[in-house]
Amino acid sequence: MKKGLLALLLLTACFSRPSMMTRETFENIDLGTPTDQIVIEAGKPYAVHTLASGKKEYEYIERINMGNQTIVENHYFLTISEGQVVSKRIKTEEPHPYNIIYEADPNYPNYRN
Repeated sequence: MKKGLLALLLLTACFSRPSMMTRETFENIDLGTPTDQIVIEAGKPYAVHTLASGKKEYEYIERINMGNQTIVENHYFLTISEGQVVSKRIKTEEPHPYNIIYEADPNYPNYRN
């Protein structure tokens, strides 16, 4: 009986996904949500910034990849005051595209005319 329970516990641990901030998680965070609940649902923030007003700003980063290349990086910011979310915002960044005019041909000088 104990071996079966142990095997079941190990299997569920292998398939559990770590908590992380996604667009859906971010959208479901309401103003007034306690920071403890955010850490449970989205994990620890990537960075915590102290603003000039003395409030804290939690920064989470979500990278959306295609193969081994990042195509979009979402930065989620939650402003915290007295242990609760008082505002939130998103900043989306895209990597610069490959520019054939300014970047060297990776095949030069090995190609033939």
